[in-house]
Amino acid sequence: MVPLFAGDLAAGKAYTWRNQEVVALRLDDAAKGSGLYIRGSAVPTENLNVVINGVHRATIASIPKLGGAILTLPPGLEIFDVRLEAVGAAQSRTIGLLP
Repeated sequence: MVPLFAGDLAAGKAYTWRNQEVVALRLDDAAKGSGLYIRGSAVPTENLNVVINGVHRATIASIPKLGGAILTLPPGLEIFDVRLEAVGAAQSRTIGLLP
C-alpha cells in the first residue's frame, strides 16, 4: 500500500475536516491501484464524498470509530487527483492506494 495522505501508514495523528471542507490530493505522477483505503480514527465518519480525477464519484456512508473503508477502483484507472469532501465531520489517519 502506498500512503497518499500520511507519509507513514502507522501514523497515529488524525486530520479532521468538517462542513463541506475538501481535502485534495494531487499526485506528481499518475498512479494505479485496486482501491483506496481510508483509515478511520477515534471518532466515526459519516457521509464522506470521494471524487477521483474530477469524474469518478462515490459516497462512503460511514467509517466506524477506529475502522476503515476500502473504495474499489475501476481496473486500469490512472489516478491524478483525489478529493475528499466531508458532508458532516470526517477524520482520517491515513489514506492509501492499494496495489
